[in-house]
Amino acid sequence: FTLPSYRTYLKQNILGVLNEDNLMLMISLLTGKKTTITKDILMNSHVTAEDQKNLYPFMNPTKYLSIPHEMNDTRERNENLVKDLKYLILPSMSPLLVSDDQLSQLPQILLFTTEYDILRDEGFIFASRLRTLNKTVYHHHFHNAFHGAHVFLYGPLRFEIAHEMIQHTAKILQNYL
Repeated sequence: FTLPSYRTYLKQNILGVLNEDNLMLMISLLTGKKTTITKDILMNSHVTAEDQKNLYPFMNPTKYLSIPHEMNDTRERNENLVKDLKYLILPSMSPLLVSDDQLSQLPQILLFTTEYDILRDEGFIFASRLRTLNKTVYHHHFHNAFHGAHVFLYGPLRFEIAHEMIQHTAKILQNYL
């Protein structure tokens, strides 16, 4: 949760839906427990120092994004969050947090990222890791789109970029997959 795309776009409340409070609510609901999620989760206080040390190499922004980013493992951990949010670092929830051996078993990947998205940097890291493993990855970044823009094809919230995204997807599928 400390990548630049989280820090930039989570505070911007894109489309009035995705903001810090809603992210924390969603995470709380996913636990299936009465866990109180606090903003310290945005500093990764839900991960043990050992887990952070073991998992950081899989998404090191300095290595994969060429941006300065320091791993701060001196902050206090929220033990309730560490226990209740362990699922957030499972491969089924966070596919970036797997070994290169596991990533190398994936088939060809079609990956789109959008500029106005808290997941943007994770997408770039994923594409970069796949490329270093010589995996076939078709990555396209939409500079003028937001997460989920591809579903706004019709109606009062119709966006032209949604049609461009669908057309681009169809073209890649037809030509390469």
